[in-house]
Amino acid sequence: MKRRTRKKVIVYGAFWCPDTHATAKRLQRWDVSYVARPIENLRTAADLKKLLAAEEFRIPVVIFPDGTRLIEPDAKTLRDKVKLLKKQGLL
Repeated sequence: MKRRTRKKVIVYGAFWCPDTHATAKRLQRWDVSYVARPIENLRTAADLKKLLAAEEFRIPVVIFPDGTRLIEPDAKTLRDKVKLLKKQGLL
């Protein structure tokens, strides 16, 4: 029997960004595993730009296991997405 592995959420953000910290704290509070990708790393920033296909981007960007993403999510939007993915068994 094959065990189903869950993918983690990826959070692109910055150490100096209050919104990034708020998003991370919310995910921790809701028991959601995530990988932090700091944009201070130039390669990470370039990867994020490519991913979003934009010259400018806002943070945090939260990438979910279903392939969707939220950019600068407010608490309600993030909570609703987490609840949906938990209900679907993706988190």
